[in-house]
Amino acid sequence: MGKIITFNTDAREKVLAGMIEAKKAVISTLGPKGHTVILNDGTRHPKVSKDGDSVLEFIDFSDPYKNTGVNFVKDCVHKVNNECGDGSTTTTLISVSLCEAGNELIERDFDSVDVKKGFQKAAEETISILEKNKKEIESEDDIYKVAIISANNDVEIGSKVAEAFIGVGEDGVVCAEAAHNRKGETVITFSSGFEIARGYSSSCSVNSDNNTVSYKQPNYFVYGKKLENIKEIEPIFRMTQRDLVIVAPYYSDEFLSVFVDNVQSGRISATLIGPCGASREAMEDNLVDIAKVTGATIVEGKFGKPIDTFNLEYFGSSESFTATAKKVNIIGGCGKEEDITDHINSIKSIIEKGTNGTDEEAMSEYELKYYNERIASLSGGVAVIWIGGFTDTEVKEKKDRYDDAINAVRVSISDGVLPGGGAGLLHAVKEVADNHAPLENPTQEKAFHTFLKVMEEPARTIIASTGKDPGYWTEKIKESNSCSFGFNAKDETMCDDMYQTGIIDPAKVEIMAIQYGTSLAGTFVTTDCIITSDAFNCGVSANDEVMDRERDIFND
Repeated sequence: MGKIITFNTDAREKVLAGMIEAKKAVISTLGPKGHTVILNDGTRHPKVSKDGDSVLEFIDFSDPYKNTGVNFVKDCVHKVNNECGDGSTTTTLISVSLCEAGNELIERDFDSVDVKKGFQKAAEETISILEKNKKEIESEDDIYKVAIISANNDVEIGSKVAEAFIGVGEDGVVCAEAAHNRKGETVITFSSGFEIARGYSSSCSVNSDNNTVSYKQPNYFVYGKKLENIKEIEPIFRMTQRDLVIVAPYYSDEFLSVFVDNVQSGRISATLIGPCGASREAMEDNLVDIAKVTGATIVEGKFGKPIDTFNLEYFGSSESFTATAKKVNIIGGCGKEEDITDHINSIKSIIEKGTNGTDEEAMSEYELKYYNERIASLSGGVAVIWIGGFTDTEVKEKKDRYDDAINAVRVSISDGVLPGGGAGLLHAVKEVADNHAPLENPTQEKAFHTFLKVMEEPARTIIASTGKDPGYWTEKIKESNSCSFGFNAKDETMCDDMYQTGIIDPAKVEIMAIQYGTSLAGTFVTTDCIITSDAFNCGVSANDEVMDRERDIFND
């Protein structure tokens, strides 16, 4: 198939056009005065969303250059989402605005490498100030504030999310699910649960919104060593009619390839996950924890029984299961309570021996933290927010906002908050400009200050959505000596203390948006050539035989 090669200004501007169109659609959702976007894929059930990630993910241009641009932005946003679970709109706004500003400098004959260096230096200094200025979540009231602002100022959604987090405590897990009723009621249920800080091993099993695997009452098959060949466990698939969660430390490329083929062809309904841990021993411990929570019997490996003894009683199960690329939630595991209690007590005895034993047995601070985290995970609770609504469209739109609020609260608890509405960035760039040391050359200086100007865009966009003059009000904010001073877009007034008013944003979201946005802009400004297919929307013919019988694990 032929390729088209485009160079220099023409190449960058064609790609940038796709970025800019995507930015316009996404930022229309930003702030309390933001608007919803209708997403219609030609079906009878269009989706209404005020979630930047959903809007961005839906965009797919027929033009290969525009699509290249929007895919760059999607990659950037996905990285931030994987870190924070939120921040799609802010990341889109910052990353595309930096690409626009960088392209303008290149067109004015500024050196692209020095532009990139200027951006990077400004990003480093801005992030340093944001880290210094952020505040920790100190009270339940702070949790309510973050939840409400992250739900686009929906008090009902924010209150439900805060109630869930407060209910499960520091070590608990919170998630949102569609209730599938027409009463319009949203309720919270609390149950036992277990979270794994490692996502699915393959995305081929994704069956829900936001790249999530979601099962009700699945079975669990826990394998104690690397799975090399799918034929090793072929009988296991035949022994259950339920969705199957396979848990193993590692999977060979051959296993993954055949597994993906069988899932995509509909021969099996299963997903792959693995235990988390920084060492082999930690992964083995996590594998045992998963088995205890689900009631599964480990097969093979250090702690397992021979595969040829496998029977139905070896399967584990749970009320529900969700997995993303970042983490796994096992809700309502069916492990016996007495077995889990005994397992927790055995871990406690290790801690007791390590803290009260001899010097040779003394436990390091890291080891103590590790074992306490295992106990917390095994005994932690899960709050499920069951989202009610009168139509599927309403429920889906609400779920996006619930997910954003849940992720924002989680990352705020772990990494602190900043004044919202873009005020945190305005105060940071003012401090950077006031204390800035000269750079190597005028081009880097120009790029440095251009970067600081771009960091005003979140505040400018939010203020502009209220009909106010963004230039005037952003300057008023920067003139203040208080880092908590900002603009309340909901009431369209200045605010002396954004923290007290509850207008706060997760610090990690803004920091990650700057890091990945700067990385994208650096790549973009140093690009001089784009090579793309001349027939962009091509695919495999429906008549092509994609999979042969040898790859069918159910082939007799």
